[in-house]
Amino acid sequence: MSAKAGKFKSSFGIFNRLHLHDLPQTTLPLPIQTFLGEEGMTEMGVSLQYLRPVGPTGRTLTLIAEVTNGENATQFGGANSRDPSYLVRGKYFEDVDDESFMELGATLMVGKSVTNNVHTTNKVFGGDFLYKWRPIRPRGLYSMVVQGEYFYMNRRDPAVQLERRNAWGSYLLAQIQPYPRWFVGGRYD
Repeated sequence: MSAKAGKFKSSFGIFNRLHLHDLPQTTLPLPIQTFLGEEGMTEMGVSLQYLRPVGPTGRTLTLIAEVTNGENATQFGGANSRDPSYLVRGKYFEDVDDESFMELGATLMVGKSVTNNVHTTNKVFGGDFLYKWRPIRPRGLYSMVVQGEYFYMNRRDPAVQLERRNAWGSYLLAQIQPYPRWFVGGRYD
């Protein structure tokens, strides 16, 4: 069990937790910018994480719960928010063999926004996967990564008589490492 408090990048999906200089590309995927903000979601709050081994060795389940101040202007009330936002995430990790692993994750984030004194509830769901292969003895390739994330948003928009606004987005990334210091990849948003 671990905990953190203060200002941090929320645990929504795979890439939101990374700073821009840590990404394998120069920009965040468009769905992250659209659903979580131009630089992802960074909030003030508290996060609890529980890691549990599952079954045989090489398998774990991680559960994360976060309560943040809800000041993300893309989804919630912005800087004047008085309503917290909540996030729950589950992630399954498995060593496929000695050279590869996979992760599967799901996230739900719920919070409120206020427009013209009307409080509305916003929900964002995310699903993600990651597969990484890195051979013990390189055989032409030094590594390969395939990953993707899916986002679905459900919220009421007071500007259109409280009708629901549903939106979705996703990205898929593939990257290979043909030489020790070279990476080649592509991403479709």
